Amino acid sequence: MLYVSQVEKTEKSDFFVQNEKFKCWIQHAGSEELLHLAIFPMSDSEDSERERIVQKIITKYKPPCNTE
Repeated sequence: MLYVSQVEKTEKSDFFVQNEKFKCWIQHAGSEELLHLAIFPMSDSEDSERERIVQKIITKYKPPCNTE
């Protein structure tokens, strides 16, 4: 796991490559071909619940692109 965050919409085709952390993802993955992205939809949840989960994941797994 390289990075975790919550986002609103990911419909644009360049959404991920435009992310400010994209270069960090590639650096740690080795190449764009080796990079895999996962989305966990939580459409019926509150912002505070999503943020709590993000912080819990960051604390446990310490993704490198969250600390750079």
